[in-house]
Amino acid sequence: MGKRMFKWVNLLFFLLCLSSSLSAQITVSLQDKTKTYEGNEYEARVDFISENENLRITEYAGNPVNAPQPTGDGRFIYTCICYVADENNLTFSVSEQGGVETTKQPVYIEEGQYFTYLVEVEGRKMSIEDIRLTEKSVVPISNTAKVFVSSEYDELSITSSTGEKVEGPVMTDNGVWRYTITYDMSSPESREIERSIKVAASKKDEPVEFLIGRLQPKSGQDVLVIVMEESCFDYNVRIAKKFHAECAYKEAFLAYKEAFQCETKPEDTKAEYQQMRLVNGLARLRIMEQEYWDRATNKNTPKDSVLYYYRKSKSYRKEILEHSPNDVICHAHNDAEKDLPRIVSGEVRNKAVLDASGKNMPIEGAFVTLCVHERKKDKETGYTYGKELVDKRQVFRTDRDGKYAIPVPKNTDEIVYVLRFTIGELKEGHSDPIVFMPTDADTQKLGPVLLTPDANFFGHGGVNNN
Repeated sequence: MGKRMFKWVNLLFFLLCLSSSLSAQITVSLQDKTKTYEGNEYEARVDFISENENLRITEYAGNPVNAPQPTGDGRFIYTCICYVADENNLTFSVSEQGGVETTKQPVYIEEGQYFTYLVEVEGRKMSIEDIRLTEKSVVPISNTAKVFVSSEYDELSITSSTGEKVEGPVMTDNGVWRYTITYDMSSPESREIERSIKVAASKKDEPVEFLIGRLQPKSGQDVLVIVMEESCFDYNVRIAKKFHAECAYKEAFLAYKEAFQCETKPEDTKAEYQQMRLVNGLARLRIMEQEYWDRATNKNTPKDSVLYYYRKSKSYRKEILEHSPNDVICHAHNDAEKDLPRIVSGEVRNKAVLDASGKNMPIEGAFVTLCVHERKKDKETGYTYGKELVDKRQVFRTDRDGKYAIPVPKNTDEIVYVLRFTIGELKEGHSDPIVFMPTDADTQKLGPVLLTPDANFFGHGGVNNN
């Protein structure tokens, strides 16, 4: 009785340690910030996606988070429509209902933006430490054999290689859990089969196949499975690798850093240290790439600087993709860049008036009209511009120094874009001799456009590229 009680106490101690050490860890990682939210004025959208439908998500400023809705792929979506007229710096609190672990996620978001985050809830992973054959026994049933799998862990995933049902687990008098597999041994062929089982610590884990061997009628075979909790170091390294795969480089670096503070850190950690350095570098590259991308896409950025910022952003993306080829944000930015307009810049000067240095005076407020034309085939150049779609004109004006920088969409199979330069507003029905059809180059800097005002406010002259 005392021996049995001792084993029960041991089991209770094991389970208590297990439950305390398996407290869930919540990780939140950014998945996408490239989408646009077309809601009401001063609103933005934040989605949290998780396999867990029992999350409690709140926003400190009081923006409500909707109840989880199924996405159809086994996950759930928690949506917050945020009012950002007064505050763009938001903080979300994410926890499991009834749990003590809470993760805070800061979010800077502006009107019309739409961010998606992934929320994962994980505990320490259990792993199969050892599987071994122990005692044989007699099964008092004709033409029947049994395999008894014993373990202190009650969440094993066990399958028989020949398809027999696995029963259990059932708590035994010895204080362990027992799983039972029953085999039909009535045919001679059944006694020649090499039996095996597959064992995993959970249904999500890769199983370990273990050979039992041949069984005979009325025979029983005991199998002991020893399950160990993942060490602090291994756990954090696994989380770091997961974040790295998801391109959450900062989170990966922090997980590696946590791993190196574990008492269970092994002597040889060279590989993990190199990976920590890599994700730290990728995190820094991500910050720079995003910074230049945000500058390039900011509507207040001067047009003649936009392409510079795009190029800087692209240089950082290239470096990130060399080490992390599946980076979601990099690929999204690359795709968005395919639709970027060409930037045509230059200056407009007065052909008839010179300044003290002998240069043509700049014209402030000259009209540069972006015209849309139907594409027309040309025997010599391949194509030229045909009929103008007048209602699609866009008008730009030169600054005080006579300079301009204009975003010109890329030509299509049906449409060609043309720039016309005039002193006054371009009037329908008049043709203007100062016409420029941009090439396919991303940036094009023209020489001075020389105009002379006349009674009709139309320019006469040409583009001087010297």
